[in-house]
Amino acid sequence: ASCTGNPLIGVPLNDVQVTTSCDYLLPNSMGDLLLNADIRFASTVSLDPTGKNVLPLAQPDTNVPGIINTSLTYTPDDAPWTVQVWSKNLTNRNYLTVAANYYFFALTQAEYTSGLREADRVAYNTPRTFGITVDYKF
Repeated sequence: ASCTGNPLIGVPLNDVQVTTSCDYLLPNSMGDLLLNADIRFASTVSLDPTGKNVLPLAQPDTNVPGIINTSLTYTPDDAPWTVQVWSKNLTNRNYLTVAANYYFFALTQAEYTSGLREADRVAYNTPRTFGITVDYKF
């Protein structure tokens, strides 16, 4: 099948990311706090290289439904370290990042034995995650 003239897989026509930050100096030379947040939306993208949904995928397209990331960083005055508390995908939205249809040669033995002759394999974005990062400058 020719893919001429079709959009690239996973490349949206529209992709918007809005980022904001606020830097607050703490009183009495205690340091500063930096708050960052961003949100990303992307239009529907094809997961089928032919652009015609020829592949028998359960879901031949996907979109990015408003992914929010945040962080709060504390930097003390005259100290060699910083602490950052962060979250990614704060709203825990899911979307497909890749999809493919596999025929018998890519099935597990259990799938083939059960009579399955093709299967969709998909990968989703990372779910909501939280973390703490500590930086130290020597």
